[in-house]
Amino acid sequence: MKQHLFVSGPPRSGTTLLRLILSAHPGIHITPETRCIDAMLWRGIPLRGVLTDLQLESALRCIDDDDKLADWPGFSRSRFRESLATKSSTTFASLLNRLFEFRENDAKGDIHDVVGNKKGTYAEGFAPHMKALFREAKFVFIVRDPRDCVRSIMKNLEAGSLWRACAFPARRGYHIARAVTLYPNDVHVLRYEDLLLHPESTATSLCQFLGLSYNAQMLEFYKSNEGGAQLLHQTQGIHGNTQGPLNPALIGQWKDGVLSNAAIRVVETTCSSFMDTYGYQRELQRRHDCPSLNRIKVDLDRRRRQRRQRRLYPGMPT
Repeated sequence: MKQHLFVSGPPRSGTTLLRLILSAHPGIHITPETRCIDAMLWRGIPLRGVLTDLQLESALRCIDDDDKLADWPGFSRSRFRESLATKSSTTFASLLNRLFEFRENDAKGDIHDVVGNKKGTYAEGFAPHMKALFREAKFVFIVRDPRDCVRSIMKNLEAGSLWRACAFPARRGYHIARAVTLYPNDVHVLRYEDLLLHPESTATSLCQFLGLSYNAQMLEFYKSNEGGAQLLHQTQGIHGNTQGPLNPALIGQWKDGVLSNAAIRVVETTCSSFMDTYGYQRELQRRHDCPSLNRIKVDLDRRRRQRRQRRLYPGMPT
């Protein structure tokens, strides 16, 4: 039976880099991020049991409407639909499994020991959903200095505000810690900085977690990503560093002046629990830290997501 692996972390923490490193191993295939998995969960596609024709069609509509899935290298949604020959016995798990293995030029898919997906959703409290679908599922979360995350979010993404940019690592750090508590034997957390400074030992530890032997091709991931060949076209511009060898100079970029001292204080205060948990030293100590601030942000964000869910999918339980 195949092992299922889900990769996640805060935005700009190295999740795409980690996906490429993992997929460079001959026994692992991690698909790029999608929107359809979130959409299926929000639509209430049942996690257990055979899907009815209506439920299957609803799930396939999520796939058809997914612009990121359409951007997957070597993926054809029309051929994927054709490959679902036995629709009457399709479950949510088998649909995702087929999606993970599918190739445009080989409807049977390549053979890998480990298959899965990279998506921020898994660090947003959705790990139990994946566990319900795949009991043997494992999770690899990558974390990064939140000051570097926020700097990159503000520079490369439309964060909207410093507060919102800070909320990403704070919130996802909370859910990662919760996943570690819920599934201690099935969760592996690594630091972006350790991956760049000690790549071989970090990759070896990762392979041991998955029950595989380390393969040196993992650190040559960039050779198959020349010109961004393994990236989503819509995000190639912000993942230029994945097209070359690991570069330790990317550590500590928050010190370059993009973030003011006031902004750094906000990050360190908002993400204080995250920094303490994963060993990041605070530079600008505040006189009064609020240890419950992370939890408050998580609760506020959860309420916002529930309001959005009720607006988009009325009648669906939140």
